[in-house]
Amino acid sequence: MKALLLDPWQRRIHRIQVDHSLAAWCRILGCKSVKRLEIHRNIQGTRAVDIWVDDEGLMKEPMPPTFKVRAYPQALAGYGLVLGANLKTDESIDCPMGKDHFEVYIAWEPWEKRLKVEDYFEQLSAIHDWETHGPPRP
Repeated sequence: MKALLLDPWQRRIHRIQVDHSLAAWCRILGCKSVKRLEIHRNIQGTRAVDIWVDDEGLMKEPMPPTFKVRAYPQALAGYGLVLGANLKTDESIDCPMGKDHFEVYIAWEPWEKRLKVEDYFEQLSAIHDWETHGPPRP
């Protein structure tokens, strides 16, 4: 499926392909359990845009970099996976938005003021070509 990956370490949005499985999404997000947040719904109530995040991201120590989405009041920690949703079948589908369109809805945390760069050296030193090769595998 086509998805957007919100990367708060690099403050970038990556267009990626993901498998249609919770296990694959957990691997990409680097977590054991995920939480789905609906951030937009069409007028007909048939389609939505969801962000999937680490369910325990805000409880990790140190807490990963965060980001805010205009349609959601709470900060979200770690990576975010943006997918579409078919509300008639209750299934995730391709993300209906392009990364350029979605960027206006995101505010990235200036995490360098709160965290030590050494805590996230791996995320900062690895330059992943997410769009072409997908996220790194553990």
